[in-house]
Amino acid sequence: MFPSYENLHDDDQLLLEVGRCLDVWSVVELNLAAIFSYLYVPTCEPPHARVAIRAPFDAVVSFDARLTMLDTAVVNSPIANSLVRERWPALSNRLSKKYKKRHEVAHFSITRTKNPDAPATLQPFSTFTAHYHEQARTPLTLANLIQRRDSFCRLADETAAYVDYLRSLQEHGEEVLAERESLAREIRGTNAQTPKDT
Repeated sequence: MFPSYENLHDDDQLLLEVGRCLDVWSVVELNLAAIFSYLYVPTCEPPHARVAIRAPFDAVVSFDARLTMLDTAVVNSPIANSLVRERWPALSNRLSKKYKKRHEVAHFSITRTKNPDAPATLQPFSTFTAHYHEQARTPLTLANLIQRRDSFCRLADETAAYVDYLRSLQEHGEEVLAERESLAREIRGTNAQTPKDT
């Protein structure tokens, strides 16, 4: 799936993993835009109707603002059912927390110790002032970044489950969907505990 880290300098390994983390996070954000559109536009509408509703969502840069839009959409959507409304707040909370983790990956400096054998690490939000006052955040190792990417992958799967559920809810209705327990289980499963990452 991914190229090996073999024969890569440790700086390159870190940068490759940063790219992988951000790539997976982009899937999360695309899924959120799809969720927003499925909350308002029935699947029977022509494709341009979905584009029209997604355009304002896509125009918002702030992730916190997008999440607020989604929170409001879930509450007010004519399409969301009680299961979606019940389960969304936990996922929204996780998205907010994980975005802060994503933000650390996107804004960093690569740091090294005086030990030439020690691997380089990624220092989130590295500033001279933070180092001077010994307030720097904990550096991230390659293993930390891989763990973080895995947590983003789980979030991508969770948001994709919401997209599938909302699409099926529109296409088949709540009565038919009730018989397709696997999709409802996926939504219920989004509240499952996931391993704590750094």
